[in-house]
Amino acid sequence: MLRLLLQTVDGAFPYLTPHLLQKCFPAEKVQDILWIGISVRDTCIVPVLKIPKDGAATAPKPRGYTFSDQVQLDPWLAPYTRITVPTFDPVADAIQFSPKQVADTSTLITASKQHTMVWTDNGRQQLSTGVYQAAAAGLKSHVNVPLFDVTLTDATEKRRRAAYQRTQAWCSEMIHYSSQQLQSQKQGRIWASCLIAPKEHSLFEDPDVEQQYNAIKKQLQEDQPQVTGVVFVGWQYAKTPAQKLALLQTSADRFKKQAAAANLVSNPILAVLATNTLSQLLGCYQIGIHVVGTNLPSKWAKTHRAFVVDFSSWESSLQQATATKRPRLAEPDIKESNVLLLDADGCTPVVVASKSDAPSWIRDNRPILPGCSCMTCSQHNRAYLYHLVKTKELLVEILLFIHNLHHLLGMCRELQDAHKEGTQEDFYKFIMSQLQQ
Repeated sequence: MLRLLLQTVDGAFPYLTPHLLQKCFPAEKVQDILWIGISVRDTCIVPVLKIPKDGAATAPKPRGYTFSDQVQLDPWLAPYTRITVPTFDPVADAIQFSPKQVADTSTLITASKQHTMVWTDNGRQQLSTGVYQAAAAGLKSHVNVPLFDVTLTDATEKRRRAAYQRTQAWCSEMIHYSSQQLQSQKQGRIWASCLIAPKEHSLFEDPDVEQQYNAIKKQLQEDQPQVTGVVFVGWQYAKTPAQKLALLQTSADRFKKQAAAANLVSNPILAVLATNTLSQLLGCYQIGIHVVGTNLPSKWAKTHRAFVVDFSSWESSLQQATATKRPRLAEPDIKESNVLLLDADGCTPVVVASKSDAPSWIRDNRPILPGCSCMTCSQHNRAYLYHLVKTKELLVEILLFIHNLHHLLGMCRELQDAHKEGTQEDFYKFIMSQLQQ
């Protein structure tokens, strides 16, 4: 099972109205590959109103913001499989919203065992365990991820140990809270938060890890387990891309061995909440992660880039490699394709730099990707998208998002088939050969 976990903003599907959502990505057609991640960090923020004095005619004014436990599911998302999380990436939140725009001990520190501090559009807010659990219940997701703490590579041993202890305590508290709810409320399952805390000098050894894995294994071994999966958090804070994936692979392999030794009735789902590049996303699938979270389709759309990596010739290349007994697949000939100059994410810009050798889209009547069946490619050409970028129209981001998500889901489906056939390694090489290194 491979799934793409799309990060939503403010609990709503990025860019799309209900009509466009149903037209472009109907739940019955994407349920096999697309799940929706709902972050309490940006979904449950409400203003704290200052009540005017008696007799005052002025309306109440906000004097601050806080998290609310009175939330309801957006009806647009009801048909989709949903996962509620506290936040997708605490470090990215701190960099984006903190005054210093950095992530360090002062911006990431957790205040106590009863609550965590979360950066939002309205500053740093306190998210307590009780409010989070009630909010998760109100969102009625199929899966809830408990609160989790994180550390950076330069964290002290005391800070690291506290992060492990808090993450385990919050997970146990959510399990207890969920078990106390009435059966009629149909509480969602829980994916336990598994903290990976990279060290500056030793990436793979930590005495607190064993205790955490044993606690999660015990939760999975219950007769009617509420915990059905594991979310790895913190691995992406290692210093280099290679160290990040190596740290995740070491942790995932270690967990798989423990799960196998425990003779679990069903294999738990392994998930990550945030990936920032296509290589990172593919690397997670390659390691054996089942559900990978990302906001790449939105990120590419905001920067006016179209995802155009080639996987349509994958099957023919595989057949050719098998027939000739070649040791590896032929690299796709990008120069002769309809799209040129792919970047490290398999994207091409709508408007290229003036000194670039790439042809301009200014009078190009072809779709973004000939043969693509998305709404954007079916109804609009490259010249129109070029015009929208030059006139600074928001519509270009909407159209690019539709194409990017559609094409990414297509690639994930091909990857899913490759895993079933045991050819995933060749598929990875075929895709990676197209990317700028």
